[in-house]
Amino acid sequence: MVIAMYLTLFIIYSIFGWILEVICNSVIQNQFVNNHFLLIPLCPMYGFAGILIFYFSKNIKNYFSIFIISIIISILVEYFTSYCLELIFNIRWWDYSKKIANLHGRINLINTIEFGLLGTIGVYFSRKLVSWLNNYKLSLVNIFIISILIVDTTISSYYTYNISKNNTN
Repeated sequence: MVIAMYLTLFIIYSIFGWILEVICNSVIQNQFVNNHFLLIPLCPMYGFAGILIFYFSKNIKNYFSIFIISIIISILVEYFTSYCLELIFNIRWWDYSKKIANLHGRINLINTIEFGLLGTIGVYFSRKLVSWLNNYKLSLVNIFIISILIVDTTISSYYTYNISKNNTN
């Protein structure tokens, strides 16, 4: 039951993160922009950050404290994800070095505050959703979505690695 709940939250956070990021980037560049790693409309970084924020704030009532937790987790997840993707694929997926208050171009103050707000809002709505999901069981839909995610990650990793390997030669 707990696994199903966190799996469901992971999927929801991943989808909403993907949607928000595609909308923001598309508006800024005035054209459709999907510069994500996976082929399917999920951004696992938002899923992982979302469930970590939800988990570490599950017993906290003060939303300012949840905001601070969201900031800390988003900093750690975004920096670590950027570092690992660059290490594995030799590609920089995002670069904030032209934004103020950035750290190695991997994170910056403005995005961190935005992620803190999104994390706080996400916890608020997730708590309402979890009360509805209390008796929810791990379903075939969850298993199917995770299977697609695993296949997509494998295929995307293979192609990205080969592209980055060919670009460095």
